[in-house]
Amino acid sequence: MSDKLLHEIINTLNGMKSDISELKETTARMEKKLDTTFDQTGKLTEQHDTMMARLDKMATKEDLEFFDMKLGKHDREIYDLKKQA
Repeated sequence: MSDKLLHEIINTLNGMKSDISELKETTARMEKKLDTTFDQTGKLTEQHDTMMARLDKMATKEDLEFFDMKLGKHDREIYDLKKQA
């Protein structure tokens, strides 16, 4: 092989090494971002589960309507008892 061809091959290999190094750095940055995204997603999922559990414990519109009706009924019964006394 000629010296010129060997120099071209060496230059090509050096360029490839540089490209591989850049790819490794890029991959490392992407992995770091992916890890951060994964952690944030986990935290958001936990918060979502907590909020859903709290919402499940809250009174619904139907519950409030029932309580209103029941309190009104009790108020009428108390009024009738006081009226009889």
